[in-house]
Amino acid sequence: MSSKWNERWVVGSVLGGVTLLALVGCGGGASFTTAGTSAGAPTVTALTPATMEVGVATTMTVTGSNLPLTATLTIDGASCDASKANTATGFTAVCTAGAVTGSKIATIYSDAVAKGGYWIGQQTLTVAIGPGSLGVLADTGVGANQCYGAGSDALVSCSSAQALALNSKQDGMVGRDVLVPDSTDGSLGLSYSLIGPDCARDNATGLTWQRASTTLAAAAGMARNQEAAALVTAANTAILCGYTDWRLPTRHELQSLLNYGSTDPALAMDWSWFPLTKGAWYYSSSPYGTSTNVWAVDVVSGRVDSIGVATGSVEARLVR
Repeated sequence: MSSKWNERWVVGSVLGGVTLLALVGCGGGASFTTAGTSAGAPTVTALTPATMEVGVATTMTVTGSNLPLTATLTIDGASCDASKANTATGFTAVCTAGAVTGSKIATIYSDAVAKGGYWIGQQTLTVAIGPGSLGVLADTGVGANQCYGAGSDALVSCSSAQALALNSKQDGMVGRDVLVPDSTDGSLGLSYSLIGPDCARDNATGLTWQRASTTLAAAAGMARNQEAAALVTAANTAILCGYTDWRLPTRHELQSLLNYGSTDPALAMDWSWFPLTKGAWYYSSSPYGTSTNVWAVDVVSGRVDSIGVATGSVEARLVR
């Protein structure tokens, strides 16, 4: 953990509307609010979805008429794979938005620009923080006496000359656990408050967590995914702690609960705020590759891995 999680901020934005502009395919041409005026001109009628999440791969679908089979898609601030399933009426492309949120221009070209492709259509869409995005994270829990010194693997005081000689921005030198080293509401920079007996709010991230967890009995794969989804439905039906928007956490959100500065070899969680935590792998909503496996976090070691690789008990703790 050489860099600080909680120093990585991504600013969210309000989701906006969509404006569609169909452009005549004539070497770039002027923009029109309707389809091209000449018969048979390539025309774009829609690009969906209208929003993307920071850092999340999204399958974008272009629809239209008379589209070239070489048509491509570009989005400002995003990376897009090569277009697939091209037909005269549309194609798809997987695009991943960068870290900058707000309105972005998506442009459909007749071919790659480097090959002389011209504009066919253009649309504004919105990039924002979402449940699958890497948002604001809590501190790591690494404390002021857990820095490394130059020429040694031993942990030393972060204010020592030896530590500063190695790196002046080590984990234990910056962040909430240095600026707010108050353990009354969580270890060092971690900060929680109770919402009734069953839930706790992370005051750093704004997330509300279920304090207990449920052991998942089904085998890894679709059956376990369905079992976890049923837990979400049950919590929302029961209005757990007064809320109806519970969900499975992402892998990054699960990691935000861990205290990587803990000296307890059996648990990397803040036990006083989550006393019913079990030493096990915890299930996330983040898919692992293209299979039905998901990412999971081991609260004992802090390790993150595919649940298909993880062995032993698997738990689910909900968040909102």
